[in-house]
Amino acid sequence: MSIHQSVDAPGVLRGEEKSESFFETIPKSELVFSITDQGDAKDLSLSSPPDVVDVAPEVTHLSRFSELYATSKRSRLATKADVCRYNAHVAENLNPKITQMWKTLASILDGSGLDGLPSSGATPQNAMQYMLVPTIRKLLLQRANAGDVQTCVVLCEVMDIISPPANAGGVAKSKLPNLNIELIREWYLSYIDLLQQMCLFEQAASLIRNCNDPVIGALNQQSTSFHESCPLCGKPLMGASAIQDNAGSNHRTAQRV
Repeated sequence: MSIHQSVDAPGVLRGEEKSESFFETIPKSELVFSITDQGDAKDLSLSSPPDVVDVAPEVTHLSRFSELYATSKRSRLATKADVCRYNAHVAENLNPKITQMWKTLASILDGSGLDGLPSSGATPQNAMQYMLVPTIRKLLLQRANAGDVQTCVVLCEVMDIISPPANAGGVAKSKLPNLNIELIREWYLSYIDLLQQMCLFEQAASLIRNCNDPVIGALNQQSTSFHESCPLCGKPLMGASAIQDNAGSNHRTAQRV
């Protein structure tokens, strides 16, 4: 889905003052603003109207990325480097600027000989291992400063940045030094909010379910109520609701007004 708004922007000249009649001869330019996500995963075309200004580039193609990105290893993605290369291919079709980030991370993982972050306190065995942690931290902060919480969250998932609590009732921690769990949690909450606002509920539920942070996982333990009306007369049903708990069971009550 793409929404565009046309705005007349008269040309502006700096320097000496010009007469009013002079400015009337300056042609007006038309700026087209793209403010929402563009399309779905079935259409990977980057074609767009000329002179488009992306007002909210952090949500451009968000639905496509959320559907196509890989966040963990799978049958044909045996290593985290393979996951990064796969995501680089996805980004190449949607946002080439992010492609290089994923390719760089894949190269560092290959050169380090690691399949993830090094163990805490471990001595780096080569230059790539030494580069891995500070590079990931820098990439995360760069994307966060650009407002790209989607890439931040996917990168955290791919590299298992969040360390789960050691025991029940414990607190999750960040595996990256100088990057606290509160900041990472804000990225997750912001991204989940974006997904839900764009009705991408399946992707949001999957992210919540697989997150190592119990604070994020608790979002799936909340019940959802659906209020109903009579299918015959359309009147609301007093106290009528269908409640779905975290186990997916439906409990329905109804009372006719």
